[in-house]
Amino acid sequence: MFDAKKLESLQADIEEVKDMLKTAEERRNMQYTDIMVAIKELAGLLEKEQVRESWEDSDELDEFFEKVRELVLKEKKASTSLIQRRFKIGYGRAARIMEQLEEQGVIEENDGANRPRKVIMPS
Repeated sequence: MFDAKKLESLQADIEEVKDMLKTAEERRNMQYTDIMVAIKELAGLLEKEQVRESWEDSDELDEFFEKVRELVLKEKKASTSLIQRRFKIGYGRAARIMEQLEEQGVIEENDGANRPRKVIMPS
């Protein structure tokens, strides 16, 4: 009538169960803490991005503009990658400085070619 069934179970005493629950709680708290740290870092990055965007919308020259201008006049050429490498800044900021150099008459206009631009301002 009845088929035999195999039954398996975990045998643990109450102290082992308490230890498992404590470990699970600690891990949950660590994960929560990690998430909160990540959220705070993201909020900081977003705030910096808003500051950068407001700076990009302004007519002010970048704080590196004069140093970049001196480098470009010395090298007699300008490129976004040169600015990125020498000043350890990102592409967007380096490209904006290139635009500022063009607007200020330091370098030639972008002709679409992927090459360094010539300096047109006498040094």
